[in-house]
Amino acid sequence: MKDDKKKSWPDFFQGSPGSLLQGRRGLLLVVVALIALLLMNLDTFTRSPGEEAAPRLPDPTPYQETVHRELEIAQRLEAILSRVAGVGRVKVFLTLEGGPEYRYAGTTDRSSKETREEDNAGGTREIVEETQRSQLVLPRSSQGQEEPVLIQEVYPRIKGVVVVAQGAQNPRVKESITRALQTALKLSPHKITVLPMEQ
Repeated sequence: MKDDKKKSWPDFFQGSPGSLLQGRRGLLLVVVALIALLLMNLDTFTRSPGEEAAPRLPDPTPYQETVHRELEIAQRLEAILSRVAGVGRVKVFLTLEGGPEYRYAGTTDRSSKETREEDNAGGTREIVEETQRSQLVLPRSSQGQEEPVLIQEVYPRIKGVVVVAQGAQNPRVKESITRALQTALKLSPHKITVLPMEQ
């Protein structure tokens, strides 16, 4: 008898559309729908009536932009290293620690408030409250949209470099490539690997 009363999820949704909205099933479906609507409009409920939505900063640098930057730096290094005497054909592979970091113009307001309290026993207590409020500078563009002012783009550090060169069998050429990369990229030698290219 108990097995007859058990229902699986497919059984839960069987029946006519009208029967779905009756009883516990109907109540459950209505509650789930209301929660979904509430989550979709959460920003509207949490904002005060006169407050506008905060301006959206540009999206973080996607993976594709980081890869593009790695390839761009590698190609520039290949062009330079291939002109060094004895290097021959060369391929460079490097990795960055992440995408660039963007810094935007903003204003900061600081204020402090001191309060002195005395209790019945004659003791005193001083309370210092400091508040700091930062806000982005948002001039309007010619299209009427507010956009933050970019003041600095910090490029990511290079994690390591691998160079494959025709002339890397020669120890002098290998040393020249390593020193060139140390100077150009400000890398320590353990982050640079120079290998001979397959003939």
